[in-house]
Amino acid sequence: MAYESARKHKEVANEYRRAEEFSEAGDYFTTAAYAYLGDSPPKTGLGITNAEYCLLQAVVCYRLGDQFSRAVNRSRQGILIAEDVLDRVLAAETPENVYDRARRGALYEFIGDFRVVGDLDGADEAYDAAVEIYEEAGDPTTGYSEQERMRLMDFLDLVGTAVGEELEASWRTGQHNSTFTEWVAYKRDQLPSVVTELMALGTWNWDDV
Repeated sequence: MAYESARKHKEVANEYRRAEEFSEAGDYFTTAAYAYLGDSPPKTGLGITNAEYCLLQAVVCYRLGDQFSRAVNRSRQGILIAEDVLDRVLAAETPENVYDRARRGALYEFIGDFRVVGDLDGADEAYDAAVEIYEEAGDPTTGYSEQERMRLMDFLDLVGTAVGEELEASWRTGQHNSTFTEWVAYKRDQLPSVVTELMALGTWNWDDV
């Protein structure tokens, strides 16, 4: 039920986004995020991942709609959610397999992304923390991408392709054996500039993902 409700809110959000009614789009992306959060207690997985993904989109919409205080609010909410889950997963026993050890770093990536799109300080520190986890897990390739990482990649696609950037497709497939740390370095270079370009463009067109 929560996922069905969230999907409906996302549909409305995208209708407003396409109509360039960005404040309303931000409201519905926020509502979708809250619906995903209501699916289960805070933990890694699809519910938190989709909630964070929707909140990132809400931040962009609010900024485009000149609702900067709401953009900052949603950025801080996204950061607090990620920190809550991090407190839980980092306090648990370290997973044995590479997949589960590495996926924890995606939460730091979300924090970094929220700091970038919300124009908040501290993005580099968050990305550094993600890199540290990836290196400790053996720096797997993007072929091991998990739910969280796929949405992180989707988000870069949404802002990048909207401003006409040719983004690197190999991050999704791992066909060039790109590592998680290489992905973070690439995003750190790309995301701030494409967000700046998007704000200057003043619109946000992309195919629904």
